[in-house]
Amino acid sequence: SWTAPWEWNEERLVEELTRRCLGHDWSALLTSCRQLITLNVIRLLKEKVAYLIRVDIRRAVKLAETTRAAAILVDDPRAEALAQHATALALHFSGQYRDALQAYERAEAIYRHLNEDVQAARITRAKLGVLMYLGDYRRALDEAGRAAAVFQRHGEPVLLGQTWENLGSLYHRLDRYREALDYYDRAREIYRAHHFEFGLASVSFNAAIQYTHLNDFRRALRLYQEARRIYQKLDMPLLVNETDYTIAWLYAQCGRFQESLELFAKVIARARQLGDRAQEAWCELDMTEVYLQLNACEDAIESARLAAETFQALHMTQEMARARMYLGIAHAHVGHWTMAQRELEHARRCFLAEGNAVLVALTNVHLSEVFMQRRDWHGVEQLCREARRLFARRGLTAKAAWATVQLARAKLLSDDPLAAQRLCRAALRRLKSVDVPWLQYQCWALLGKALERMGRPRRAYQSYLRAIAYLEELHHHIRVDEFKRLFLKDKLAVYEDLVELCLREGTEEKAEEAFRYLESAKSRALVDQLAIVEHDVRRANEPERREWMRLREALNWTYSRIHDCETRAGGRSHALLKELRATARRQERELARVVRHLHVHTTRSLSLAPISGLAVSDVRRCLAEDEVLIEYVLIGDRVKVLLLDEERVHVLHDLGSATSISSLLQQLAFCIDKFALGRRFVVAHWENISRFTDWCLGELYGALIEPLAHLIEGKKIILVPHGLLHGVPFHALYDGRQYLIERHELSYAPSARIYTLCVESAGGLTADGPAVIVGVPDESTPFIREEVAAVQSIWPQARAFVGQAAAFARLKTLLGEAQMVHIASHATFRRDHPMFSALTFADGPVSVYDIAHLRLTAGLVTLSACESGLNEVAPGDELLGFMRGFLSAGAASLVMSLWVVNDRSTAELMTCFYRGLRQGFSKRAALRRAQLEIKRRYPHPYYWAPFILTGAPA
Repeated sequence: SWTAPWEWNEERLVEELTRRCLGHDWSALLTSCRQLITLNVIRLLKEKVAYLIRVDIRRAVKLAETTRAAAILVDDPRAEALAQHATALALHFSGQYRDALQAYERAEAIYRHLNEDVQAARITRAKLGVLMYLGDYRRALDEAGRAAAVFQRHGEPVLLGQTWENLGSLYHRLDRYREALDYYDRAREIYRAHHFEFGLASVSFNAAIQYTHLNDFRRALRLYQEARRIYQKLDMPLLVNETDYTIAWLYAQCGRFQESLELFAKVIARARQLGDRAQEAWCELDMTEVYLQLNACEDAIESARLAAETFQALHMTQEMARARMYLGIAHAHVGHWTMAQRELEHARRCFLAEGNAVLVALTNVHLSEVFMQRRDWHGVEQLCREARRLFARRGLTAKAAWATVQLARAKLLSDDPLAAQRLCRAALRRLKSVDVPWLQYQCWALLGKALERMGRPRRAYQSYLRAIAYLEELHHHIRVDEFKRLFLKDKLAVYEDLVELCLREGTEEKAEEAFRYLESAKSRALVDQLAIVEHDVRRANEPERREWMRLREALNWTYSRIHDCETRAGGRSHALLKELRATARRQERELARVVRHLHVHTTRSLSLAPISGLAVSDVRRCLAEDEVLIEYVLIGDRVKVLLLDEERVHVLHDLGSATSISSLLQQLAFCIDKFALGRRFVVAHWENISRFTDWCLGELYGALIEPLAHLIEGKKIILVPHGLLHGVPFHALYDGRQYLIERHELSYAPSARIYTLCVESAGGLTADGPAVIVGVPDESTPFIREEVAAVQSIWPQARAFVGQAAAFARLKTLLGEAQMVHIASHATFRRDHPMFSALTFADGPVSVYDIAHLRLTAGLVTLSACESGLNEVAPGDELLGFMRGFLSAGAASLVMSLWVVNDRSTAELMTCFYRGLRQGFSKRAALRRAQLEIKRRYPHPYYWAPFILTGAPA
């Protein structure tokens, strides 16, 4: 029943003030209930604030303001002290540390004036955390000692335990972890004796942090989980979130990067809901370290920048310095050495001012990278040896090993492999007691290099094997495609070194082993994408989905405005076009970042087992008796070949230099580009263009095919290029009499593993779905309508969509059901950002990112468009372009073009190709027949050779 406010009791008044404090009527309520405001009400309000700081920080701040207003109505200095304490708590937990310190000191002064020593010591203990975050450690240690003496003197054991815990946290901030553990153990004994559950959770949490820094990850995880259970039982969501944050950080230290990023993202979302800015910034700071391990430097720079800005606004100097340190490391990763040095030296000055020797040493090891780049070996040695001594003295085993590995790198680079070998072994001895896989990988790989330089190949081989074992363990925990690619970026040399060692042996067994390691390093991210992971954007939370859709729509709108601008003339259009292109680049970067973050949440593993290297026997199961697989490999500047037939692995060691082949490809592209100058130019210079084209193709034949021609006679060929060789039109290589396509059926694959996966995929497909033909003609491609009509006449049951009917939004579901897809459209390949290469549909451009999110069951996708088969070759021989998108989506094979195609000859080639399929020829045979037919009509390779078949050939 309703009662007037003046009839309420104290508890009811406190509840009403708590409920109304976020509105505007709490002041009127205080006035109307003036006679009910007592010292006990102020005490109850302060206790309510102390509860709310862990469950609803915004309400806690507003209720503290209400408490100060209420205290004015009470004629007792204790009321003001309680109100200041409430204010300090709210400001402290919302990250406003300087204001919180002032409020604590006002409360402390009142209690001292009243000679209430225990209450004053309580406030002293509470403000220790603020002093710690503000970097005033000396004062914090002094005041903690004084508070502990008061509690001991007055017989307050729980308060004494909390002070021991505060001291432990102070020693943690100073990186004196074993001293911190000693104080936490003292606190735990007191809490357990007095059944203080919150204290037990808190001390377990803090002790776990120390064990993490001491590399005892199992004990740390057990303590974190114990703390989380208690916090959840006590209904403290802020502390549950903080515990999840630390577990995410622990996963990162163990190399479980995917789980780490997933949990960090959840913690950030909850921190935003709870208004916990400091927690959000800590997550960004530690995600920076994960991104650096993954070589995702753009993400690392962005996260470090956000963290530094937030910590600076919150006056958290040490955390701000840590963020600047990581910003420097990220700049070093991308070769911005001046910026890296500036950020690292700024961080070091901050750590020196705080007296934090461990963080100074840590920064010095990172600075040694800058010195190494300048070949200042003396500087590197001085920085790393000093850091190693400090780490060893403090019992920081992993950090001491890391400084030793940096020294070893410097020795190897300065041509002292013997010293490098000794340092690596010293580091490995240190690492026996800890589990740090990323550092163990580095150490074994570096030791292998040193031993190989010393002429000890067998020992080097064993070291490389150990390095790869650790590397595979780390790689297995990453499921996001782009992160997988970036992670291996600077770690491929160990595979190449192992391949080279095996090939030198010259035995069949070692050749097969070399093949396995070669495949382990080749297109690994795409292999995993096809074999063991799946993305489903529907699994993302609603805000992420909305942001993804918003950015896609904004980018498509910018693309359409660019297209309109490009069709207009005038100086104003030129200026606007420049502005729009800059806007598009910015939107593309943001969309790429959102896609990566979406994949963190929406990627799930379809297999718990990591993908191992491919055995020769696995490939042979997919080869017919008349087929061979030719895998090229570039090691350094030299081209090697591993050719697999039904009997053995043939190794050809030196087919020439990559530099000379690159020059030939540039000259071939020069010839092909002449056809863009128009028919009149081509006719006038036909003889010269033809002769020079054949010369380029002949030189490439002599380098890449002639040395193995005797091994492929009468065979059908699966080609697996490497690096720049992905741009070679092998089927058009010329021996002076015939092109290779005239003697062989050929198909291509990004790697042998992907070839086997495509063959397996094709074998599991049914022919139940429709054939779908899509045509989007424009002024530059008038023959697309004829091409669609011709293909549909061969496949009468096919469903065709031309012009405005060919809208991607409308066709997505149908494309997923189709057994065959033919897309005749304009394509734009983007070397600057290949994953934003796009096919034109009626409703706008469709990027590789969009294609990769389709779910295809098609045995064949044909992209009858210009340059649809081009790729940017990323480290690890990862191919970025349309092929990646369609294979990721589920296509078993693709027909794509290597250059800008002729509209008429393409329409005729496609008609011949589909007629061959209809007559029962395999995809590979049908494409060969079509190319030979078009060659009779249009002799130059520009017309008949642009299209290649990738994936399953049958």
